[in-house]
Amino acid sequence: MKQKTTEEKIEICSEWLRDFLTRMTFDDPVYFNQFIKTSEDDLILYHSTLGMAVRNGVALWEYSWEKNLIDGVDHSDGHPDQVSFAAIQRVHDEFVGMAKVASDWVESLQDRPK
Repeated sequence: MKQKTTEEKIEICSEWLRDFLTRMTFDDPVYFNQFIKTSEDDLILYHSTLGMAVRNGVALWEYSWEKNLIDGVDHSDGHPDQVSFAAIQRVHDEFVGMAKVASDWVESLQDRPK
């Protein structure tokens, strides 16, 4: 089993996801646009699609984590499901922030005297 902290695993997944979504922008801009427009509360909708792609893309199941079992369910922050979702949240926040900056910049150009 590979050894990394939860934060290191989240960053590895985030890097993979940034690259994947950047390539997706050219292949399927509609999907990318939907992702950016998704509310924070609805990001869970990407768990079984984008989350699975992240988990498989970085072989997340090969990393060890300390289990936190409650009633037979692992609630550990280091569980691959939790790590991939944290990466989705992080990258979503970054891309939404970049989109906002770009939008503000375009708006400021439109407001300039000609």
